Amino acid sequence: MLIRRLASSSSTVSTYMKPLQSFSSSAITSTLPKAAPREFTIKIKETDVDPEFAIMQSPLKIGFLVAPLRRRWVPNAIAQLKFSPKRKYSEVIRRILNVGLKKADFLYRAIPEEMYIDEIVVNKGYSRKNITIMGRGRTGIGVKRWSHVWITLKSIDFDARIANAHTWSQEQKWRKRKELVQRLKSGDSIPPLKQIRMLQDDKE
Repeated sequence: MLIRRLASSSSTVSTYMKPLQSFSSSAITSTLPKAAPREFTIKIKETDVDPEFAIMQSPLKIGFLVAPLRRRWVPNAIAQLKFSPKRKYSEVIRRILNVGLKKADFLYRAIPEEMYIDEIVVNKGYSRKNITIMGRGRTGIGVKRWSHVWITLKSIDFDARIANAHTWSQEQKWRKRKELVQRLKSGDSIPPLKQIRMLQDDKE
């Protein structure tokens, strides 16, 4: 009886494992794109960093921090966050942005130089009331606020940006950035001084 039970259990396991065996790793790799498409969009939020991740700051102050990042080229946005005087929460926004860059690299094999921040939305999150102690035996009610942040990354159509440039300097700026992306993707080494000149932030 024991041998029959073992034989029947092994047969049931083999039937359950058949769908998993047919779904091989080659099928997974074949579904992934081999090159970045012409246009793609990546959306991330703070819970993509960690499900329990929370931004313990008011939406008003976070809004002041992320305002210069809207419609900004990704390398320039990272530089803005790196040298921001609000170091604590600029590092929080950088962590959220890095998740989106890793996602774009995994899904589309895209690099930061070919993307820009299309929009950043800051909304009110959880709030908690506190007691505020004041002078002369008085007390008040204070509110501790949390925030939600959504970031949307989009790919840059360099040909369209060059064709729609209003001035000669804007056209040269997008030509340099297109050349930088092509050289980075081809694996060519770029001298540091020339790379700094190509990354110089003109008026967006």
